[in-house]
Amino acid sequence: MDELITYKPGEMIFKQGDESKSMLMIKEGSVEVFKDTPQGEVILTVQNAGEVVGVLTFFSHGRRLASARARTHVEGQMIERRDGMPDPLAKLPKWVQVVLKEFAQRLGQMNEQFARTYNEKSDLMDHVLDPLLISTQVADCLAELGRFKAKKFPDGREMIVLDELVSLIESCLGYQRSQLNRVLDIFKNTGLMKVEIEQDHGKEVLSLTGALRLKWYSEFVHSAKSGKNRRLVQSSIPFKQRRVLFGLSSYVQKTGGDITKNFSIELAELAEKFEPLVKLPLDQVSIESAEKLGLLQLKKAGEKTTLTFHPTMMTRTLIAINTIKRLRSDPNADFEAEDEKQAS
Repeated sequence: MDELITYKPGEMIFKQGDESKSMLMIKEGSVEVFKDTPQGEVILTVQNAGEVVGVLTFFSHGRRLASARARTHVEGQMIERRDGMPDPLAKLPKWVQVVLKEFAQRLGQMNEQFARTYNEKSDLMDHVLDPLLISTQVADCLAELGRFKAKKFPDGREMIVLDELVSLIESCLGYQRSQLNRVLDIFKNTGLMKVEIEQDHGKEVLSLTGALRLKWYSEFVHSAKSGKNRRLVQSSIPFKQRRVLFGLSSYVQKTGGDITKNFSIELAELAEKFEPLVKLPLDQVSIESAEKLGLLQLKKAGEKTTLTFHPTMMTRTLIAINTIKRLRSDPNADFEAEDEKQAS
């Protein structure tokens, strides 16, 4: 008697290369069929209720051409081929048997070619496509699609479940999830994107306001084709200098200033008050380097020097520069260790 069986999400049903003695008729749920390659798994198809998994190799007596795994909770009828059981192909005309076996062989070749092409495309996307282009597309999608996916939380804030939005972006842009995750991880690590953990389900959520701010990053990168932003995008600001420049914005906040407007102060006064408030020494080299990049202005009038900067714009620019640096670097680079070394 054929067995009714259930599988949990992620549970393996058939394994590539195994002898094919059964097929699964799906009653409920969905199954992903994938090919194992040296570069990793390649999803071939997803089968749903009413479809049969493993039917071709079951009848052709071949080995599994691919693996099958439960994508969701799956319930199905497992049909087994037992010893002594009549060959279901035996009563078919000989030419039909040949066609079925030939079809199974051609399907296997097609799966191999598909997997190779998929991996070649992935390699091209990883090594040729500009990571900055990917990052701006992801930023734009988070901002624009976030408007439609945002949900109102009890505290009145509009929040987006990040995984749902990333799945939508994956479908729209056609990038691999690993590529999107790398960009998102960098966004999070540099502070460009701040996520929270939603308490009820433990999912990462992003505020709609935070998603819309990503448009600034995209515009910053696009504007780097010419003008001063081009110099900024190509620059690399050491960690120690970034700390001092971030400290300037902190100073404005601690002294009750408005971080959304230009802020001016005499350099001598800043040098006197900065360290007690921010707990960092004011580094003259950092100030001069930032002036060369256009992040702030120094204006001399006699013996006095006035420093002027826009706290919000400078903070955003610093975050964008750091984000770009990491996008263009080795994905395995240990930036936290590097920053700690520079800070010591």
